[in-house]
Amino acid sequence: MPEQLLVRPFRGRDAVSFGVITRHMLRGPSWRQLLPDVYVDAGATLDHRLWCAAVALTLRGDSAIDRYSAAHLHGVELLPPDAPVTVTVPKPAHPWRHPRVRTFRTMLEPGDRIVLDGIPVTTGLRTAFDLGRQPDPAAAVAALDALCRSRLATVAEVARYAGDRRHLQGARLLLRRLPLVDPRAESPMESRLRVLIAMTGLPAPVPQYEVWDRRDRLAGRVDLGWPHWRVAAEYDGDQHREQATFRRDVARLNALHEAGWAVLRFTAPDLLDHPAETVRRIAAALI
Repeated sequence: MPEQLLVRPFRGRDAVSFGVITRHMLRGPSWRQLLPDVYVDAGATLDHRLWCAAVALTLRGDSAIDRYSAAHLHGVELLPPDAPVTVTVPKPAHPWRHPRVRTFRTMLEPGDRIVLDGIPVTTGLRTAFDLGRQPDPAAAVAALDALCRSRLATVAEVARYAGDRRHLQGARLLLRRLPLVDPRAESPMESRLRVLIAMTGLPAPVPQYEVWDRRDRLAGRVDLGWPHWRVAAEYDGDQHREQATFRRDVARLNALHEAGWAVLRFTAPDLLDHPAETVRRIAAALI
């Protein structure tokens, strides 16, 4: 049996006439129940995609997996740890409740919904619209950066889509955020750092700026660069702690310093817990 076979058992004569797996057959250690009437092989890996497939079996009509779950299914990694599956269901539908599912009640328009590997999911453009109008501006811009970078939508397409739907909640807010979107960003935390800088009125940096030394050799590419001041700001995630990455970083930082650049390095706590101090350090470097 496939490792990640999802089963929704049928009732009555269908279970007999088509020879499908019945509820009685699903009792035992070989199967695990995820949702009402939805089972999975006990050895399956319960990742987010599998949960999306399980939830999809419960959806009806014009419902679809949406927001961060949709981005994940489209191949854009933005999921927070232990994120619930997010779904859009039509307004008349009864809210579907489960600890692993978050439901949004709204009507999807024709063209907002596609099917990926058997799972109904919002299109890249609709996903960008929904994530771009969430309350957190940094998270919204980070999502838009990533979706545009993956070419699931463009800034112009999102602007047209939101402009035609100004009556929907958050659409005007999204339109005001679009000037901050830059597909050159290579990580959500890099996007957050850029949004933090923009919201405090500091000069705008150039994302993914290439620094060349006096011998016209590439010293390195920095997350955010201010060429006029020869200052760079970078976000260091956990991957930078790996030995090979750490060694490359040291060599690149030495080359940048030799080229006359100052490099400020920030981590998640700097951005999330101490944003004022992060801004102060950048401002001091730009004097």
